[in-house]
Amino acid sequence: MFFLSPLPLYHNYLLKLRFQLPALSLNKDNYDKLMSVILKAALPRMHINRNTARSIIHGPLLLGGMALPHLDTVQGIDKLHLFLGHLRLQDDNGSLIKIDLTYVQLLCGVTQFIFNYKYEKFAWVEWGWVTSLWSFLSRTELTFHIPDTRFVVTNGYTRT
Repeated sequence: MFFLSPLPLYHNYLLKLRFQLPALSLNKDNYDKLMSVILKAALPRMHINRNTARSIIHGPLLLGGMALPHLDTVQGIDKLHLFLGHLRLQDDNGSLIKIDLTYVQLLCGVTQFIFNYKYEKFAWVEWGWVTSLWSFLSRTELTFHIPDTRFVVTNGYTRT
């Protein structure tokens, strides 16, 4: 059987998109559509049926898959990397992320760190960069342990 490595697909399509993924706020359905277009074009060039089960395409090599990452997963990991990096650096982007976090937390009306809640309960919140990351973290069941409350918005006003 003539089989080409998935490496050309990775280098030709996914690396070109990977630069832009962390800045985008697309949802999982949009990434499924985008990935469908890419795979329909690339798989026949690799002499693979374009209707091959996606579990084989995205599955691990150890189990006979091709180990191609899904764009939604790549985007979520890259966003998490940027999120943690900018917060650790405490640069301007980190400050903007903190502002966005406190805004989303204020909209949701919660007192704990917003990423430790399930996104599905607050799906009505407007879609943006932070909510996109929150959706990914919720789907992958990642949580944060933050010893101090620097992200928690508390009511600083008291009524007398």
